[in-house]
Amino acid sequence: MGSSSSIPVKWARAMGKGAKAATEYTFTARGHPNILATHPTTLMFTRDTECTTRGDCIVGVSADFELVKIKRFLKEKSGRGETACTLTMSCPSGEETISGMLNSLFDDPGEIVFRVTSYLSKRTLLINCTKSSSGLSRRFAEGLRDPKQRIRIRMS
Repeated sequence: MGSSSSIPVKWARAMGKGAKAATEYTFTARGHPNILATHPTTLMFTRDTECTTRGDCIVGVSADFELVKIKRFLKEKSGRGETACTLTMSCPSGEETISGMLNSLFDDPGEIVFRVTSYLSKRTLLINCTKSSSGLSRRFAEGLRDPKQRIRIRMS
């Protein structure tokens, strides 16, 4: 049999050979004039195209995440014994990074919530996060009010 570099990565991992492949998931969202990003305990992306100022945790609308792909990401991370996750948000107004712990119970096709608390729900993807929407730099948060602003969200 050939070297481990000639076999598929998933087989090499199963046999304990080779380095682990990176597990990540990326999606995009856009800004909206009503984004305030002032909530003290949560940060949220929604697939909805609109939001009101009552949703002060929302940092992106028209999010193109797919539940099945997020569940696959969760399964890959948990299969590797990983519960920590880093979220990196990038857009023309800057970049923000948040760390937290994955919630394997996540199961919402329309919203993703990140919490600084340990509260679990099917809408919550990360708990015990290092920042909520109010912890984002004001320059970054104000940039999210531009509906032309495209936000790239990478989870790893």
